[in-house]
Amino acid sequence: MKGQIFLAVSLLIAIVLITAKLTATIPSDTAVSDIDDIYKNIKSELQKTAEITLLNQESLSENFDEFILFNKEIYEKRGYTLDITYLLGVGAASFDFYISDGENFIKDKFNINTRLYS
Repeated sequence: MKGQIFLAVSLLIAIVLITAKLTATIPSDTAVSDIDDIYKNIKSELQKTAEITLLNQESLSENFDEFILFNKEIYEKRGYTLDITYLLGVGAASFDFYISDGENFIKDKFNINTRLYS
């Protein structure tokens, strides 16, 4: 009798654990969405950095460098690979952007206006 109860309880625990594992699987769409959100956030914040830097008459390259280094450190701690390079030109900064979580990635080139309009 004790053996039958043990087998029944063991089987019940195994079913619960298998069900929990199957329902806890994260779909890959979530990972793509996370990278997309990070990309949009960084791009938006780079634009804001340019605007604030121009209004305060500070160095664009120093502020971009600080922003990029800060984000690279933060996202690498979270397991992402982040690479952002830029080139300052007349009236615009050109960015090469790359982020990956090991399975998904985003690679893009975009420009940010660096002229102050009054």
